[in-house]
Amino acid sequence: MSHVPNNNSLSNWLERAWLQRYLDRKLSAPETEWFEIYLLDKPHLIAALEADNDLRAGLALAAAAPVRGDASPWRSGFGGGASKKPRWPAMAWAASVVAACGLGLMLAGPLSIGAGGQRAQIIASPQRVVFDTMRGVDSPPLVYPGAAASSHVLVEVGLPPDAEQVALHVAGQAPLALKVSPDGFASFLLPRAGLGDQPAPRIEYRRGGEITSRTLDIPADH
Repeated sequence: MSHVPNNNSLSNWLERAWLQRYLDRKLSAPETEWFEIYLLDKPHLIAALEADNDLRAGLALAAAAPVRGDASPWRSGFGGGASKKPRWPAMAWAASVVAACGLGLMLAGPLSIGAGGQRAQIIASPQRVVFDTMRGVDSPPLVYPGAAASSHVLVEVGLPPDAEQVALHVAGQAPLALKVSPDGFASFLLPRAGLGDQPAPRIEYRRGGEITSRTLDIPADH
């Protein structure tokens, strides 16, 4: 982004591009100042930032939760060592974790920001279910307990380093492109309600010219 746009509203895709760069702290000082002012009357963008804040708080709590199963320490692709911080304190949530519409972490189903800019309801410390595609199709996932009241499950899928075109397939929805973190994980949230009543979600990616697909069987006690 080489210049600050005028005061007219941006198109949806351009708003998402600016939000992505804002969360990644890639805007210049004038661009950051302009975008923070632009956000003030954009409740749907504020909701996306609030959802990101809630999710980051939940992940921080979940990292300290006891682990069930033979698990190594959880590797997170969220956050990062960026030193440039937004000057508006209310926007200090900025990070690479973002919500829906091609903005990195996918908030599948009801967690997408809805009409009217209503805030996504994310309860801190969701349960985490971690799949490792490199250990074989039949290897069970690792389950990291979360808050019992959480209405969502955070799913992480470890992928080969050369995996490309990673997509999530959820029954009744169009495929969702997933961003892979630097440590090789694709992450997304799913609503707990109805997980056992519909086909299990599936992740698909291209590797070496071939398409690989894996069904993600969420444990029944999620």
